[in-house]
Amino acid sequence: MAVKRVVGLPGERVEIRDGDVYINGQLARKSLAEQRATAVLVHDASYWPRHDPAKDGPWQSEEHSRWARSQGVFRHPGLPGDDSFDWLFYHPHQEDGLRLGAPGRKPEQAPTATPSNLGRRVCGEITDRLAYNQSLPQRGIVPHPVGDIRLTCRVRTSGEGRFEIRVCDGGEEFRFGWEAASGRRRFAASQGETPLELLGPVEAPGASDDTFLEVSTIDQRFQVALDGRLWALQPFDRNGPPGAPVPLAIGTRGVAVEVRDLRVWRDVYYTHPIGMIARWGVDEPVVLGSEEFFVLGDNSLVSEDSRVWRAGPGVSASQIVGRPLVVHLPARCLRLGGVDFQVPAITRIRYIR
Repeated sequence: MAVKRVVGLPGERVEIRDGDVYINGQLARKSLAEQRATAVLVHDASYWPRHDPAKDGPWQSEEHSRWARSQGVFRHPGLPGDDSFDWLFYHPHQEDGLRLGAPGRKPEQAPTATPSNLGRRVCGEITDRLAYNQSLPQRGIVPHPVGDIRLTCRVRTSGEGRFEIRVCDGGEEFRFGWEAASGRRRFAASQGETPLELLGPVEAPGASDDTFLEVSTIDQRFQVALDGRLWALQPFDRNGPPGAPVPLAIGTRGVAVEVRDLRVWRDVYYTHPIGMIARWGVDEPVVLGSEEFFVLGDNSLVSEDSRVWRAGPGVSASQIVGRPLVVHLPARCLRLGGVDFQVPAITRIRYIR
C-alpha cells in the first residue's frame, strides 16, 4: 500500500512541465488550502544558529536600516514623516554548485528600484532540493530553481504610514500592503505599476491588529490572504527564468512594524526521478483511460508513481482504497543502547482535514 496524490482524472491529458502539472494543456493551479497542503518549508526565522546568533541570516537590510531582529522577531520603530521605504530583503542561501558570488566577497550597495535588484550581496536561489535526500548520492542530481514561493507571517503595525510586501518571480513584481492612519487600514495591490482589483475590502478598521499574512506566486498566480481570507488573486505568465535574486522584501514607510512567525515556503516541484525511467507525462503528455487516475508522490526525485510504472501511468478506481487520516512523519530519533531508532514525533502528528 502506498500514499500518493491524485493529480489526473479519467480521460484527462496530463503533462509535467517545469515542476508543475498541466491538465488538458492548462496549468493546474492550487487553491489556498491546496497550497498549504503541498508547501515545502525553506526557511523559518524562529530558528537561528545557536553557536552564532549574531550571524547574518537570509533576511538582511541596508547598512543604515532600523530593522532589528530579536529571537526570530523582526521589528522596525517607524518614524512618522519618512518619505522612503526601509526594506528587509530575503536572500536565499547559497547552495553548493549554485554559488553565484565568491565567498567573502565584499557586499555591494545595490540600486533601489525593485526587489529583483535590491539588496547588498549576490546570493543563491531557492531550489527543489530536499533535506530528506541528503543521504542519496548527489552525483547526477541537478537542482532546479523554483519561483513558486510562499511567505507566511504574523504582522502588527502601529502609527501612521505604509507597510508593504513585495514578491518577484520570472521578471514579474507584485506588491501588497496597507496605508495605516486614524485607526484604519487602506489596502492596495499591484503588478508592477498596474493596480490590481482586491477581493477583500479596500478599507477596514484596526490599524494595529495582529494579522496572519499569506503571500505567494505558486502556479504563476499572485495570491494574498489575510487571516485566511483571500484579498488578492492575479494569474500571470512567467516571462523569464523562475525566481529572482531577491524574491521577497518587507518594507515600511513611517509605520512601526512587528513581524513574527516569519516563514518562507516553496511549492512541490515534480521532476524526473533519479535512477528510474520517466515513461509517462514527463517528456510528453499522456492521456488517461476512462477509469484511470494519475498519481504522484511528494518526494518527486525518488518517488515511484505514475511517471515510471512499466504497465502504464493509470491507477484504476478499484485500486484506490481511501484517503489518509493522519500525518505521522517526520519522526524523531531515539538512541538506546548505542542504537538509533526512529519513533513517532507526537507533537508533529496531525489529522488531515
